[in-house]
Amino acid sequence: MVEYNVNRYIKIISGIAILSFIMFFFLFKLSVSESISWSISVVTLFVVSFIFFAWKWKIFRKWLVPFPNLNGQWSGFICSSHDGFCKTIPIKIVIKQSFLYIQVKLHTGESQSNSIMAAFNIDNKRDIIQLGYLYQNDPKAKYQEKSPIHYGSVLFDIKSDNKMEGRYWTERMTHGDISINKVIAVKK
Repeated sequence: MVEYNVNRYIKIISGIAILSFIMFFFLFKLSVSESISWSISVVTLFVVSFIFFAWKWKIFRKWLVPFPNLNGQWSGFICSSHDGFCKTIPIKIVIKQSFLYIQVKLHTGESQSNSIMAAFNIDNKRDIIQLGYLYQNDPKAKYQEKSPIHYGSVLFDIKSDNKMEGRYWTERMTHGDISINKVIAVKK
């Protein structure tokens, strides 16, 4: 579970609201209602900008944004109990993330998985930084007899902004290890 810095968010938003009201009222000599209206606009612009863009800036990391920016394309491999851990399966992952959500898509030569739910597990006191997600796997039609559509879960240990390792489990009673590295960071 991620501990958001809610008190800090409230203090920052309140500070921006008060400062913008003072600026519009005293500097620009607007009426109280006009100053309130403009202050609301400034706060809204700040909040929307933060949610979609500014949360990625390193200046906000740790003290305000508790999780890493994982946006981008990743590649790596899976080693699975499905084939007795005899071979590694190449994978490509695309992660799309904003301040409010994260989506993970995994591709192999035989199937595609899409996250249904995803969340960070961050506990700084125990030095844990993880990404966990539930997914639905949709094999290509020619592989569905040996590998039907199924659900599973992944738990990654985030080693850095560019490396993750973890395990997966499926409802087919298979499991395995996953290792991925960021190939391209996506700026959105």
